[in-house]
Amino acid sequence: MMTKLGVLGWVVAIAAIIAAGILFARNLALKNELEVVKQEIEQARMRLNDIAVSAAPTDDAETETAEPEEQLAMVQPAAPAEEAATAPPQQEAAPAAPATETQPNQGNSIQRAQRAQMGVLVGMQYKGFLDNLALPEDTMTGVKDLLIDSTIEGQQAMVEAMMSGTSKAKDAKAKQDAIEAQLREKLGAVLNQEEMAQWDAYQEVADVALYEALLDGQLTMLAPGLSEETRAAARTILAEDLATELDTFFESDTIYTMDSFNQAQLAGLNNGMERMPDTISEEQYGHLSGFIDTVAATFQQMKQK
Repeated sequence: MMTKLGVLGWVVAIAAIIAAGILFARNLALKNELEVVKQEIEQARMRLNDIAVSAAPTDDAETETAEPEEQLAMVQPAAPAEEAATAPPQQEAAPAAPATETQPNQGNSIQRAQRAQMGVLVGMQYKGFLDNLALPEDTMTGVKDLLIDSTIEGQQAMVEAMMSGTSKAKDAKAKQDAIEAQLREKLGAVLNQEEMAQWDAYQEVADVALYEALLDGQLTMLAPGLSEETRAAARTILAEDLATELDTFFESDTIYTMDSFNQAQLAGLNNGMERMPDTISEEQYGHLSGFIDTVAATFQQMKQK
């Protein structure tokens, strides 16, 4: 069975997904750090208020109290412009509201965006399978949710492996295989025996189906001079060689990094270029070569960041 890894990191669409996964992890870490800072600031403000209440109400005391307040205002994080515009004025004597009550839940927003991205990928990869299922609407929704949940779990596992800088490609694949096995077990509780047979058969072509869908979009966007006939041939041949090269990569001891993964993808695309039929005109072949050059340049930029 082909390695169903979601082509994390591929050109524009997949680069955005990897970025979303990394930003998700970083945002959670930054959010936790920000909460700690805000708690420390609030504790300092409360201590300052206690000092102000216990101090004698003299002009000197008021002057001494005002200076720390001004210093505290300088280090307190400024509220976002939109929040500041909509937030009601606070009374000076009222304690500051907890940050979790006044700010949008950024983690949930990122999760929703990530889930929407995974939904697009699931639609690309499993369209042929889902279209053949005659399921009630609620059951179909449940199946799609299982596919999205599994894809998100797999993506997060692959991002963690990639960010570690020490995971071998074959070990990353082993984690993905375990997630796929769990998905099959969950689907088995929803689908009947015939439908599960369809699932197992579709697994053999699911990767190529995804790659073809991604390639079709990328070729349309980055190589607009291609004819429909050339684009159809290119997406089929390039997808096949991309799948073959990535299968080889994920059976290897190569350290799984963004660069090593991208180089495997580029090798697959170059292999496909060598198999393009001789009937393609020189002009059309030039458009395809320009597409591969754009991919290589994109991967180089990702390596430098």
